[in-house]
Amino acid sequence: MLKRGGNWRFVENGPDGEAGFEGRFREIVPPSRVVETFEWDGMPGYVAVQDATLEDLGEGRTRVVTTSLFHTTFERDGVLKSGMEGGMNQSYAVLDRVLAELRRTRAKPARRAFMGRAAPCESSRVARRAGAGGEPPSPGLSGAPSGAPRTTCARRRLGRCRA
Repeated sequence: MLKRGGNWRFVENGPDGEAGFEGRFREIVPPSRVVETFEWDGMPGYVAVQDATLEDLGEGRTRVVTTSLFHTTFERDGVLKSGMEGGMNQSYAVLDRVLAELRRTRAKPARRAFMGRAAPCESSRVARRAGAGGEPPSPGLSGAPSGAPRTTCARRRLGRCRA
């Protein structure tokens, strides 16, 4: 659950290694706005403030507009030179594919017979198929190389899987 003052952190694994990001939620206005701090491990100590607004476009679509405020032009330029824009575009492309897969699989039953046992949960199927359509899967999504099967998903490892 998101709450004001709560922390977040994620780490993406890619061909060039790991990239870590973290921050703290400053303001949350469900379902339309989130203001948070943002710090990249590649530039520790340089904290930006991000204001994300979400607009419901109907038909299951949402427009997200994020504005980042940096304390100095040096900080802003450093982030821009880091390749952040390309990384964000890649992350949004993966998110688009995952959401499309979730919409596609939502109509299917959550449990199916799978060689005498319950089928892997939906989230592990989504992670395995994230590279469908000729695009390589994002290493940050599955943590596995292209085509490598996932044996467990995060929910299963945490004991929250219902499959």
